[in-house]
Amino acid sequence: MAQRYSQKYTVVCFFQPEAKFTNFSADNWPLHVTILDTFKTEWQLNALCNALEKVAADIAPFEAVPIRKELLGEAKDVPVKLLRLDEPMSVLHNELMKLVTPGTFVFNTPEFVGNGFLPHATDHVDNHIEISKLYRLENISLVDMFPAKDHMRREVVDTFSFEPVSISGLQGKSFKKLRVLK
Repeated sequence: MAQRYSQKYTVVCFFQPEAKFTNFSADNWPLHVTILDTFKTEWQLNALCNALEKVAADIAPFEAVPIRKELLGEAKDVPVKLLRLDEPMSVLHNELMKLVTPGTFVFNTPEFVGNGFLPHATDHVDNHIEISKLYRLENISLVDMFPAKDHMRREVVDTFSFEPVSISGLQGKSFKKLRVLK
């Protein structure tokens, strides 16, 4: 019996921006950090995109810092770089978690959301991030994990830019934005 796949998404920050509708192999992702684990949801796609756009608009761009190498996965055979879980990364994840009401999101690995959030970037044979180097994250992307019913492909549904904060633009900005300026 063939395995059945259902529509799922994930929210990531790509280290290099990826355009809307960028399509890539499930085995060859561009470098990224997953901000919200793979999930299925009852939300309509346009409502989900609108909610993500609102979250992104209230976050300032921030730096991600790889702090150490680790092996993840069930067999502990997936080489990754763990990222420092500092306030901006935590604020972004927590803001996305506010969208998750009981029963509306079902995560593949719920142990990696909320208190279990573990930001990391998977090393690829020909591409990886470097320990202690700063990487500027400026947007989040919603990725379709099953585009055109193809479980071997992934596709960027849309990308939502963080709103830069300037000193002259602080008036009227949310406290979340002010906190990420540290």
